[in-house]
Amino acid sequence: MSRTILTVPEAWREYTDGIDGGPAIQQLEQRWGARWRSSHKEMKFFCRRNIIYVYILEQLNKRPLDEILAELETMRNNSSLNALSNKLKKMKQESEKENTK
Repeated sequence: MSRTILTVPEAWREYTDGIDGGPAIQQLEQRWGARWRSSHKEMKFFCRRNIIYVYILEQLNKRPLDEILAELETMRNNSSLNALSNKLKKMKQESEKENTK
């Protein structure tokens, strides 16, 4: 997984199509599961990005991709993808907390 990706559209492209001649993350996951993530560092990095991928996949049932990507870019607000991942994780936890009330 590339550490040079800075935007949500780039991260999504890496997930679905691959970048710089590399395979799509989605294909690696389908074919190899966690085995392709060879180190703890890579596993942790994937888990952070995966929060973004899962959000996009869940939202695709409800609205167009370009709208989802634009929303996430607005949420990211020039911060890192890791910061966005943390925001999404927090939102999900708060939503789950509300649903258990």
